[in-house]
Amino acid sequence: MAEFPTCEQMAKNVAEKALDEFLYHGKSIREWMKIIVDQEPKTGHWMHDGSHWKNRFICSECGYKLFDEPTNYCPYCGTRMESKDKE
Repeated sequence: MAEFPTCEQMAKNVAEKALDEFLYHGKSIREWMKIIVDQEPKTGHWMHDGSHWKNRFICSECGYKLFDEPTNYCPYCGTRMESKDKE
């Protein structure tokens, strides 16, 4: 009689297959994971956007506009923020 795989084995097989078969902008998830791991961490800073509003900042790396208190990381590009401009 044939032995059936467990739920855990089936889930692992599906996950492994997904890493190679699902594409995003022409690359597999496994390829994107390697690119991300091999990438040097970026550092930047929050710049005040020049408006009269106190809590409007722009990421020095990607230009993302933050309408709140500055955070340690840009929520859009993931850059680690070292400091913010004093304006």
